[in-house]
Amino acid sequence: MAIQEVQDVGGRRPRAHHGGGPTMALLVGGLCGLAWAAGLRGFMAQIAGSESTVDWAGTFGWILLPGIGVGALLGWAEHLRTSGGRRGWRWLALSPLLFSAILFSRPLDMLSIFEDGLGGGAIGVPLYGMLGGYALSGRGPRWARIVSGAVALTALPIWALTVTSFAGPGLAVDTPRGAWVAVYYWSFLAVLMLDARLRHPTSSGHATACWRPLMELAVDERELRHAGRLLQPGCALLRSCW
Repeated sequence: MAIQEVQDVGGRRPRAHHGGGPTMALLVGGLCGLAWAAGLRGFMAQIAGSESTVDWAGTFGWILLPGIGVGALLGWAEHLRTSGGRRGWRWLALSPLLFSAILFSRPLDMLSIFEDGLGGGAIGVPLYGMLGGYALSGRGPRWARIVSGAVALTALPIWALTVTSFAGPGLAVDTPRGAWVAVYYWSFLAVLMLDARLRHPTSSGHATACWRPLMELAVDERELRHAGRLLQPGCALLRSCW
């Protein structure tokens, strides 16, 4: 009796693996990345105030488009993680660095982008996300994760202590609007950290992915032996009648 037939005798359907495949992972990841980047652009508008402007190149080309790319790559990484991984796929955890592409928006005067703080944010936000994600991953040396987590947590006091120097007293964290913008910033960083954390599988998760086929085979063999025991009385009766 085949394994499939044993499963049918038990009244259960074969296991189905859900998730939508790589195409769905890319689409969902890209959509989430777009939503995150659009929200980040709204945060930037709060910082710039009345000086905030929206244009095709700056907003769509250097913020929203990289957001789609980062989301799609992280979605692809999640698909690879749940399907057992691929060689070198963990490098996809560096995909948030695509937000740093804005540094090349002024190729003839790259240093000028740091004058308004945009360049520093384009580097700082991805780095915070990757450091926090690594700290939460449970993978790698413990001391390295502790150091990464400590550095990632500096986003809290650094923002509180420096926001008035570049955004004015209206965004001080002891004011209602300043507290709201601070939560805006910190929560967006937390989401990025959690998403980056999922791209670092723990050793136990990797082992489960590697051993899953053998575990399923063991279950099927037990079902087969159980079905054989159920059929033994009937076979004995047939032999006696013969």
